[in-house]
Amino acid sequence: MLYRIDIENMKHTFYTDPKGFFTTTYNGSVSLEENRFIVEKMIEMVNGRMEAGKKAYILVDLTNLGEIDPGSLIYNAKALKEIPVEHIAAVATNAAARTIIQTIINLSGESKKMRMFGSREEAERWLLEEMAV
Repeated sequence: MLYRIDIENMKHTFYTDPKGFFTTTYNGSVSLEENRFIVEKMIEMVNGRMEAGKKAYILVDLTNLGEIDPGSLIYNAKALKEIPVEHIAAVATNAAARTIIQTIINLSGESKKMRMFGSREEAERWLLEEMAV
């Protein structure tokens, strides 16, 4: 299932990757409203996977992220504490994205659940290794 959000021609997507994990890609600026929608849909998808007796894994790609509403950091930190996911791999290729991810990890206290990577390939490799355990 693919969800696509198009606000002011900025596209954010979330979908089930053929490799078995959920993927969220932020492209351009993201408002708190957009972020909440994406996170809530991801939680629904994760809950569906858990109800089916399967573990859930997520890849979040911030490679093309623009500005983000500061309220999204707090919202995401709270969601990270509550989402029943095994692991989240975050792709952060620039200093701003790395700061965002590190802030979310610090606010949530979930450093074992979420890891940051400098490339999508590294993030996918880690998730696939974790899924194989």
